[in-house]
Amino acid sequence: MPHFIDSLDISEYHPYQAHYINLLQDRDPLSYLPVQTDMEVQMISEISADRLGYSYAAGKWTIAEVWLHIIDTERVMAHRAHWIARGLKDSLPGFHQDDCAQYAPASHYAKQDLIDELKTVRQSTIQLYKHLPAERLRAVGEVSGAGMSVRALLGVISGHSLHHQAVLQERYQ
Repeated sequence: MPHFIDSLDISEYHPYQAHYINLLQDRDPLSYLPVQTDMEVQMISEISADRLGYSYAAGKWTIAEVWLHIIDTERVMAHRAHWIARGLKDSLPGFHQDDCAQYAPASHYAKQDLIDELKTVRQSTIQLYKHLPAERLRAVGEVSGAGMSVRALLGVISGHSLHHQAVLQERYQ
């Protein structure tokens, strides 16, 4: 049986998203999300409260902003998946992370707030995907002017978080 990435067709996602999807390697994203959540909660838990406002360079996001960006992006991607899975046909707009981050109140978040919000959003994503039949997982809608499938969006959710976890480990230590 082919693993998740091998079963996706390039027409199911924008080439820009391939980076995130490929980070999954041979993992099935729906099975991996609970494990990933535990690792993310552990990662946040190990950050001292005074480091949440740390940025490795001028103009770069703080640790709290990175985590809130991960959460916000998952919300957007899950909304897109819900929209497409339910058969809604309107094209969905792009998502400009810097515009969103500008109004995200990351400095008001305590560690536990980030953990609670991550877990809540993640559980919502898992519940959405858990009950989708195979034909709805393969449904494709238009996102940012390109085709995007519901199952590819799940890969983007998981892979996007993996990408930023690596950034946090490499640049914020």
